[in-house]
Parts: sequence; structure tokens; C-alpha cells
Amino acid sequence: WAAAADGTSLNVGTKVRTPEGSHVLLTFFDGSTSKLEPGTEVTILKSEYENQETARIELQQDSGKTWNHVMVAGMYSVQTAEGKASARGTSFSVAANLAGTTMVEVAEGVVEVLDGDLTEVRLEANQQLQIGANKQRAVAVSTPRAMNELIVTTGSGGISSVRDPSGASTGALPNGLWFNQITGSTSVLTGTGQVIKIEQPTPGDYIVAGRSLSEVSIPVNIEIKRDGQSVFQQAKFL
Repeated sequence: WAAAADGTSLNVGTKVRTPEGSHVLLTFFDGSTSKLEPGTEVTILKSEYENQETARIELQQDSGKTWNHVMVAGMYSVQTAEGKASARGTSFSVAANLAGTTMVEVAEGVVEVLDGDLTEVRLEANQQLQIGANKQRAVAVSTPRAMNELIVTTGSGGISSVRDPSGASTGALPNGLWFNQITGSTSVLTGTGQVIKIEQPTPGDYIVAGRSLSEVSIPVNIEIKRDGQSVFQQAKFL
């Protein structure tokens, strides 16, 4: 094993692992990303264009948890010892443990999960599925509601992003680039602006960066919810 540095280029076949207390963000050529939580090991199986137009990315995840944000134009899959999760244009997590089970949770979009018995299950946003040691038929269930949430709402005409204590960010830039690197987060446009939600935020400092794209002041509201109840709110203007 060799220590990795920011900006290191990796080839197909490379193994990457994160010791306790460390995180890694893999960024692929099409803009898709995979964040490795502490205690995770993956192998890059494939990273290429298929038919010169569609990105094809495949990871083998041996342990730990990954948070995967997939671009619309790509087909992206994560394979564990218990099965395989495939998607395009979505955000989902995969957690593999030593007990022989894999948990797939979907935040946005649709993920197709194939278990070891070749049973395919379609997961939609806010659904999860466990495959592996339990040989009963795999069934998707609703993801339990997060006890804590950090919500950043930016009014129409502005754009924001949030950076967590690990250095990962979710949100958008004024040039139109959207990104999602924070586990359990979503960033969407609504009729009134942009909403960033981060479930179960980790302890530490979060940085909110916003910019007005117009000549008028744009409101930014920061809210923390616990058990569905608002416990903190602060409004700013860009």
C-alpha cells in the first residue's frame, strides 16, 4: 500500500482503502464521484466509455461504506460479495460488513440491485435493501427517517453549497456544475429556489457558501431539525 495524495490519478485495477479516521473522494472522468468512509476498501474494475458515448464505471467494494453520485450519461455499478447495485443519474450508498450482508440505500433516482441469487429489486428514492446472509426474498423497505437534519434553503436567483467536516461538499456552482459528495445529502431545485438536505450531519464545522445570480438580495435560510422539529434557524441575505 502507498499513501495517496490529492489529485493522484488511478488506473483500472487499483485498490483504494481508508484507515479509521480518513476519507477519500474518487472522481471519475464523467464527473461521477464515490466517497469512501473510514474503514472502506474498493477496487476500480472499469472506467471507460462504452460505444464512444456512454460512461461505464464499475467498483468492487470489499468492506466499509461508499456514497456514490452518478451522472445521468453514465452506467455505474458497485459490486460486493453479496450482490450488485447499478444506476445512472442518482445518489446512493452501499455498506458491506464482515457479517456477510450488504445494505443499499437510495437518496435520489432509481437503483437496480441484483442479489447473489440473481433476484433483481428496483429501489427508488428513500428506499433501502439488505442482501446477503438472510436468504429470504429481498424486499425494498422505506429508509427510516433521519433523527437529525441540516437544511439550507436558497431563494430563487441564488445558488449555494455546503462543505462538511471531512471536506466533502454538496450543492452547485454559479457555472452550473452540480455535485453531491456528502453521504446522505440531496440538492434540488424547487419552484422557490435550491434546497440542500444533509441527514445525520457529523459533529464538526459546516461551511455554507452562497452567491446571488441577480441584482437583488437572495435569502438563505439555515435550519437544523431534530426528530422532525426545528431546533435552530438563521436567515442571511446574499
